[in-house]
Amino acid sequence: MLNDDRIRWSEISRKFQETYDARLVQYNQKGSLRVAASFFDVISAALNKQESAIRLLDYFQKLFEEISDRLNAKQKQQLKSTVYNLLITNDTQYLHFIGELSVLNQLIKSGNYIFQETEFNLGNGKSVDFHFKDIRTGKDILIEVYNIVLDRDFEGKEQIKKFLTHRLSQKINNKTKGRTDLLNFELVPVIWATKENLQRLSNFYKSGNVISVPNCLPACAYLAFTTDDSQNIHRFGIVHTLFD
Repeated sequence: MLNDDRIRWSEISRKFQETYDARLVQYNQKGSLRVAASFFDVISAALNKQESAIRLLDYFQKLFEEISDRLNAKQKQQLKSTVYNLLITNDTQYLHFIGELSVLNQLIKSGNYIFQETEFNLGNGKSVDFHFKDIRTGKDILIEVYNIVLDRDFEGKEQIKKFLTHRLSQKINNKTKGRTDLLNFELVPVIWATKENLQRLSNFYKSGNVISVPNCLPACAYLAFTTDDSQNIHRFGIVHTLFD
């Protein structure tokens, strides 16, 4: 997707080796090892024929291919740091970069937006992930992607509403530092969760529930399944459409 060979592969290799060495030390000291999976762990698990990892890696490959096909060389250069950070992250934080790229891909795939740049400066020492041009109106569109890796089960609509309202309000306030005049971007939540929790979240939105946080769009998520003839099906989009 980068279309050049100037990415810092030596540093990526060094980071990978450092992670491996640290895990080896931990294993030798404790006799066991519990770690949060990284991008390279997904690759390793796929090579060991773990089905969920194979599906996820298949999604990554298709995502990179689709973005590469839709962007020109100059636009791809804008994404170098995103891809680089994805590769050197040694835990589940890599999903944050996958989430950003997934939202980017959905917007350019719609045919309504032209990708302009990453890390658009808000003027308060903060930036948002993406700047687009709306082809239909000519307006600038600013997008901040907020990835949430869910480490709990949703138990009811009130818990969902309380959890998302708190997290999304916190994110908005962090970006604007309380200045409402800087709320000129849209916040796109991306939820990484089990199929069961995504189903609960889908039902929450389908029941007409809303999260009353300014400039916050409905949550998106990724869902995969395998057909009877062993074909991997990938869905990324607004949560309440994933199970339709």
